[in-house]
Amino acid sequence: MTRPSRSAHQFKGHSPLVIAAFALTLFVVLSPTDLRMQAKRRMAQPSDASVLAEQSLAESSLLMDSIVNLVQTYYVDSNRVLGEKLIIGTMRSLAYAIPDLKFYEGLDNYSLAAKSETITFNKAEDLNYDDLIGRLRSLVAFCDRVDIGQLMGSGENLMLGSEREPFAIVLNALLSSLDAHSSLLSSDAYQELRQGTEGSFGGLGVLVGIRDHVLTVLKPLPRSPAIRVGVKQDDKIIAIDGQSTFGVGLDRLVNFMRGAPGTRAELLMLRAGDWAPKRLKLERELIAVDSVESTEHHRKNLHILQLTVENFASRTTKEIREHIRRFRQKYQINGLVLDLRGNPGGLLDQAVHVSDIFLEKGVVVTTRGRREEVESASQLHDESDYPIVVLMNEDSASASEIVAGALQDNGRAIVIGQPSFGKGSVQTVFELPDQRALKLTIARYYTPADKSIQNVGITPDVWIQPVIKSAENANLFGPYRYRNEQFLPNHLTVSSGGHVDVMAPFIKGYYLAPQSQPERASQTQNDPSMDVAMGVFSKLANTYGSRMPESARRSAHWMALSKDSVQEILAPLSRDAISWLQSKHNVRWRPEIQRLISASGVRLDILAPEGGLTAAAGATLDIPWRIRNSSGTAFENVSVFIQSPVSGLETKEFLIGRIGAQEIREGTLKMQIPSGAVAGRRYVNAGIAIDAQALSASQDEFLINITDREPTSVFADVSFRDGAGSRYPNILEAEERGVVTVSLINKGPKVIKNLKINCSNLGGQQVAIRIPEISVPSLMPGETRTLDVAVEAKSRLESTSVLIGVAVKHASSSETVFALSDVKTAISLSQTEKLSH
Repeated sequence: MTRPSRSAHQFKGHSPLVIAAFALTLFVVLSPTDLRMQAKRRMAQPSDASVLAEQSLAESSLLMDSIVNLVQTYYVDSNRVLGEKLIIGTMRSLAYAIPDLKFYEGLDNYSLAAKSETITFNKAEDLNYDDLIGRLRSLVAFCDRVDIGQLMGSGENLMLGSEREPFAIVLNALLSSLDAHSSLLSSDAYQELRQGTEGSFGGLGVLVGIRDHVLTVLKPLPRSPAIRVGVKQDDKIIAIDGQSTFGVGLDRLVNFMRGAPGTRAELLMLRAGDWAPKRLKLERELIAVDSVESTEHHRKNLHILQLTVENFASRTTKEIREHIRRFRQKYQINGLVLDLRGNPGGLLDQAVHVSDIFLEKGVVVTTRGRREEVESASQLHDESDYPIVVLMNEDSASASEIVAGALQDNGRAIVIGQPSFGKGSVQTVFELPDQRALKLTIARYYTPADKSIQNVGITPDVWIQPVIKSAENANLFGPYRYRNEQFLPNHLTVSSGGHVDVMAPFIKGYYLAPQSQPERASQTQNDPSMDVAMGVFSKLANTYGSRMPESARRSAHWMALSKDSVQEILAPLSRDAISWLQSKHNVRWRPEIQRLISASGVRLDILAPEGGLTAAAGATLDIPWRIRNSSGTAFENVSVFIQSPVSGLETKEFLIGRIGAQEIREGTLKMQIPSGAVAGRRYVNAGIAIDAQALSASQDEFLINITDREPTSVFADVSFRDGAGSRYPNILEAEERGVVTVSLINKGPKVIKNLKINCSNLGGQQVAIRIPEISVPSLMPGETRTLDVAVEAKSRLESTSVLIGVAVKHASSSETVFALSDVKTAISLSQTEKLSH
């Protein structure tokens, strides 16, 4: 979240698993001239002969000088940005993010060591500004000498970013040492940030995802070029400007679709049931993305409006008011659902204005940094005559938490779902030259009850926990637990001036959820959170009729009045979920709320050899663990978890249930090492949780040594072969039966077992694949195996070529090998070509 200013531009954050969202941003432009003026007094002027040689170094030094100046002027905790603390923090962050570096601190000095050399600084009681900048420059030179970009490897480092210039790496290490949300944004990251909160970008107007290895339309956006030419949900985008999408990563494909307004794109589209793909030509426009969707629920005389808020962008308040206005024209509102599930946050001013819509008076949020500001309801709105339910989950962060906290603390809404992400800080973005930006934490925020949600989140009044119906005891409560604010590296603690309450929910329940869940639970018929919300509204309507008296407009009263109705909905769901855990996984889980958040005497050990566990990229690693309860007390609802926010390794949780006094439990967690993981050592956290609350005293770190992935040893090639009696060689004709030949080659030294070959028909109904999946039990080293896939053309061909996609996967690798056969058809031949045969 961030602070408003008169010239403020506003930006949004991203997934709460990485940086979480922030709100209103101060927009400060610093030109190159400004930077030079700021740094003149600290930098000696280079001689004429060395100007060109030192220009790059000078520019990076100017940028560093400016950023350090901004940090020391605006950062939320002034005592954390003193000279030597910044240097030590920077070196620690470098060593933590790149375990091949080592940090040492002694009585008189501290150092950072790589294999080739070490840099050491003497401790100084009062490190002045010039010395601070000098040491940072020395660190940059050290990082250049040890080739730190190579040590980082390829891809995104979650603490140090994606840039490989030593000065950018050092600056991001400095900023990440302060907290998990301050960073130096590259021009691409800054542009994406701006587009997100401004709610617009140049593109075609479709939300897309990868389905069956092909780019697929999840939703065409209203008033967009895509919807005007008839694009629909679930349409497959086979190619973009001639570039096939089969087997291509989503980020790359999205970049193909976006572009400057006015530029054109040609899409090859295939809809289920269509005879052949169709070519659509679209002109890119400035796409305005609505942040709010509405759904109406009508039961007997009950009229409920559900507003799903994707993020808090510049038009969110206006959109909410418009949805309510249109609903009020038709119905008397008996209740409103504000669905913030999966909402990563956005703009602080929008969070305040949205809260203000529903509050007649009271504090909305208090921010405290170098100064304190209080935002209060303005008494300008009249949306206070109906009950409200807010839906949240563990991915609801930042601005979402401000709205939920404001409505909960002011007695205006019942909160239902799971505890939120726990991001209680405010960021500002300073624009820098070369289209870079500095994102800096400038304040913490507090709910109207003066509670900080930092690291703990908003506790729902009704906690409804999904239990994933999985055959394996791993992440049964969802894959994203233990990846919230408190597990981010260098997360902020809570300062004085507020208090943290780990509140207990009023009611807690469980329900069984399918293993494959949609992106938003409210899109399914099985949505217990919405069922509970409707139960609350029904009880209130049955008690008070269509218009609630002013004396009854308090959420605590609604909760007490509807408690029996809520428990009646949740009780059978909880029984089924708890029984399933017992029968399927032998886990005894108590549905009652466990108020214990500390457990002395319970210890977790990772049974790893000295030096850590070792696995290759793409392999599955077994992580053995042991829990010892040396106390005289049994503990309920116990689980073991491992997670590593820095390395990007997956989070895993194993449910234990009850562990008795003096009992010892052992087990193994399996972790899939990403196939793209860079070789090196990675820190992993392990811990114990009770009823989803991690025990801080039980957490520990261990190392995983990731080795280089064995190079892909399976290669695939495809080709088309005519059927009998073909008139045109290697050309598919109407009613012809041809063959796509898949050649598999094992170029590795090991036997490859259990290969699966899936063939995708990207040509529509004009062709058919008789056997879309083929199994190969094994492929010996050096062996080439040829497989024929029958392809039959129908009586009418419409496409000049037909695409057949082949995906090859084997059990010992997480990689999929893709190949594509572009089969020319008879209608691609000109009359001259036909006559020449």
